[in-house]
Parts: sequence; C-alpha cells; structure tokens
Amino acid sequence: MRENGLGAEGGAPACGGMESVAGTRLVSPHRQVFYHLLAGIAIWCMAAGYALGAPQCASYQDGEEEIMIAIVSPSRLEIRTRNQPPRFYHYRQNGDSLEAVNLSNPYDRETLRRSTDGEILAGLYGGDSQRFPRVASLVCQADEAFSSDPEARACWENLPDCQDTLREKSVAQLETLCDARLPFACLDLLKRSQEASAEKSGAEEKKEEPPPVCREGEATYDEAACGERIQELIGKALAKGLADAFQSLYADPVILPKAMLERLSALCQANVSAELCAKAAEHLWDAGEYPRALEVFARACQMPIGDPEACRRAGALESLSGANLTPAALETLPCGHYAALNERGLMPEFDFGDRGKTRMGELFLARARLENGLVRIRHDKGGDFVLRALSDGTLVGQDSWNRYAIYQRTGGETRCAAPVAYRETQLEMDCRAGEDMESCCARGGMQGCNGMGHQSALQGDWQAALPFYAKMCQAGIRSGCENMVTAFAEGGVEKARETLETICAEDAQHVACDIVETTGWELFDALQELRKISQTLNEMLELEEGDGEDVKTDLPDEEEEK
Repeated sequence: MRENGLGAEGGAPACGGMESVAGTRLVSPHRQVFYHLLAGIAIWCMAAGYALGAPQCASYQDGEEEIMIAIVSPSRLEIRTRNQPPRFYHYRQNGDSLEAVNLSNPYDRETLRRSTDGEILAGLYGGDSQRFPRVASLVCQADEAFSSDPEARACWENLPDCQDTLREKSVAQLETLCDARLPFACLDLLKRSQEASAEKSGAEEKKEEPPPVCREGEATYDEAACGERIQELIGKALAKGLADAFQSLYADPVILPKAMLERLSALCQANVSAELCAKAAEHLWDAGEYPRALEVFARACQMPIGDPEACRRAGALESLSGANLTPAALETLPCGHYAALNERGLMPEFDFGDRGKTRMGELFLARARLENGLVRIRHDKGGDFVLRALSDGTLVGQDSWNRYAIYQRTGGETRCAAPVAYRETQLEMDCRAGEDMESCCARGGMQGCNGMGHQSALQGDWQAALPFYAKMCQAGIRSGCENMVTAFAEGGVEKARETLETICAEDAQHVACDIVETTGWELFDALQELRKISQTLNEMLELEEGDGEDVKTDLPDEEEEK
C-alpha cells in the first residue's frame, strides 16, 4: 500500500490508510488538508464497520419459546405466537431497524431492531422490549413481483400511507389493490360489501311521509308547529340510533351478496392472510355455504399460512366431512335432546319440549320459535341463539355465540306440542324533544318509563324501579317484563313475580306468560335463601366484633397495658 494511504490502484482511500501516515510530519498546508480528509474517511470506515448489512433470512425466538419471528424474504417477515393466528408483514430496512407493516391489519406496525450479536430487539404488541436470539437460518423465498397497475405499485411502495387513506378509496380502487394481493384491501372490500347490504336492507323499510304540519302548500301546514315537530323527530331518531347500536351487538349477521360469496374461496387462496381466510370462512358459514367454509379452513390450516385456530376449527368440524351439508328449511320446531359434537359453541345442549320450551343445560330455560326455517331461541342479551338444520337433521349454530357448533339428536321427547305465539309490542322512542323522562312516562310514553326504571335500578333501588317496568310489561313490552324478573332475582322484590303472574292471568297470550313460564323461579328462590343466610352470618360477625370491642374497652387500665 502506498504511503499516502491510497489503494493499490491509486483510487479511493483504503480503510487502513491512516496507519501508513500516522508517524509522518505534515508541514505543507496541502498535506494538512489531505490529513483531515483522510481522517474523515477513517471515521466513516469505522462507522461502516459497525453498521449491519441487509437482513439475512432466519428465525428468531424468545426465551420462553412462545413467539417466533421469521425473516422469510428480502421484504417479508412473519410473527408466530403459540396458539394464535400468524401475522404477516412487509418490511423496509431503516439503518439497523426493520420497519414492518402488517399486510392484513393497518393498525398493526412493528419496529424490530437488529443487534450486532445476531439478536432482534422488539416490543411486540405494544409491550416491553424483548430479545429474540437467532435460532436457525432459512432459505429465502422470492419476493412477489409488484403489480403492473400504477396505483397498486404506488401502494406497495408506501404501505403506511396507503393504509392510512384506505377509507378514502373507492370500491374500484379497493378491487385493484385486492387483486394486487394486498389482503387489508380485500378485508375492507368485504366490509364495504357488508355495509352496502345492510344499508340496502334498511332502505327497503317503509319511509314515513312528512307530518301534516310540515306539508307546504296544504291547509295543515304550520311553520312554527313544523319546527317543533322536526325537533321531536330528531330526538327520536337519535334515541333510536342509540338503541339500534346496542341491539346491533347481538343482531343477525349480514349476508354478503352472492357475487361476493362466490369470490371468497379464491381470495383466501390468493393471499397469505389468516385474517382474510377466517373472515371468508365466517361469511360462507353465515350464508349456509358449509362445504366452501370447510375448504377455506383447510387452506388456512396448511402452510404457508399455518393458522392453528383454523386447524382447530377444521378439526372441530371434521364430523361434517362427507355428510350432506345442504341446509334444510324446517317447518316445525325440533323435538327432543340435541347435544354438541364439538366445543365451538356457548351452549352444550338444547332440549326442545312442549310449546317451544327449551332447556339449555341445567340452569337455562327459554322459548324456541321458528322463523324463515331457522330455529330462534331468545337469550338474556336481547338477541337470539340461531340454529339451522341440515338435510340429515343435524343442527348447526349460526349466531355469534354458537357459530361452528354442531348438534345432533341423542334422544328425548319424540312428539312436542306446538309453540304458542305471544303478543308483544316494540319499545318506541316516544318521548318528545326536551321532555324529561318522568313527564314522558306520566303521559304514557314507554321510553320515559324505561329510563325512569333504569335510573332507580342503577342506584340499586329495585323496589322503586318495579312500577316503571311493570307499566312497560303491562303494555306488552318484553324488556319491561324481563326487567321485572331482574328486580325479583337481583333486588329480592317478591312483588315482581306476583305482578307478572297477575298480568299473565288476564291474557294467556300476553308476553308476560312467556316470561313466567321460562324463568327459573326455583333457582332464584334458592339464591334468595343463600343471600338471607349470608346476610344473617354477616350481621352475627359484626355483632361479635362489636361485643369484643366493648369488652376490651371495659378492662382496667393495668390489664389493657398488659
């Protein structure tokens, strides 16, 4: 190497050049400039020596062997947590860090820092930083070629910005991104399709005509009265919106259009996404497309996805393999005992009896009814357990609580009396704008009675809440009758049961009769007795503690000192 520190060919300075000039006296200004330049190059070389190169394909695991990070290609990595669906990321190198974006979830982004000792440091799931030592080298997979579509290519090149503006994109744009194998776009496309179906269903409901006082050009028009009426309607609409939002938590799933259902299997096949395959299987199951739902689970269970949850579901549904999976519309309610063949549902059994009375386990009793060929069993959250029959008589769970559950008849009654249709009324949002709940209830507004009852119940005063709930129940509103049962069960208000039975005695088809017949009064009586015993014991303990304190106080001073 030459003394001036240049490479053997006289090109760029070598990183060992400083050693050859360290002992040289530089007196010329030109040599001083050269020395400073050489020193800068040496510092750059030292820094470069500590910088890490491009990440190598390898697997990394935490000390407890719960989480595995695998760099599988120059731009993709996976994070697999024991017994959880895997997550797939696209990453970019930023110095010694890898900035990873989840390809299925726009809100999931991770930063993984590489250390010089071959470890990865990361605080996954928003937790504390953990060390992931390297455990094995992997054969790198080839990165997929970017789509030729300019918009899709731009999205791939800047995924964070593309994901952040997802809701601003049109359906056509989402279609383009989904075709480019961006599963987060496919998932949003499914969500849009579901929302459109729900809106279409709502739009088919009958639209109300403007009230007479708001019909300009007619004799009934009154501008001032119309303004008041509009305010009243706005208040009702807001209240109804809140009620609908609560009920939607337990509402039936919205079925996707047939054209979208036809695409779901292909979307799962084309994308490496546990979330997309799970959502595709869910929509197919809800629509009664059971064979294709099973195919999607099988696909998600296999690599490269390898979703353990999909494998568990596929195993739980194995009993359906080879069976006739054609849905059958029932004309009568099932009769007898049906037991779950798997553990995918909340309810382990359904025992159907006379008049639709259905026992679920030892403690739960409800009323089944038949609607559009589906078995519906109302639960205490305001929604229904929903069962669909297959052509061989098997029942499968359709609601969110029992989805993927399978029930087969094991015996019990063979002939059951037909169910009874009880009369009930929907709770209307009938309070006027600016009207307080007490005044609303006093003039017969059930929304106001409901609010007054809830106010007292939330304060633990079930005795005060009972008259308001009873007024609702008398009007045929199911939730009012159900809240009377709660007053009996939680508040010990014995008059609640008496009032319900009185209402039922006056009309055998009143909804109160349904509540009386399907309530486990014996269980509530036992709970009441236990509460009384517990209260008595607490009072005795408090009394003994009080007596002990009195005795101690009466001791002489010298005894107290001892």
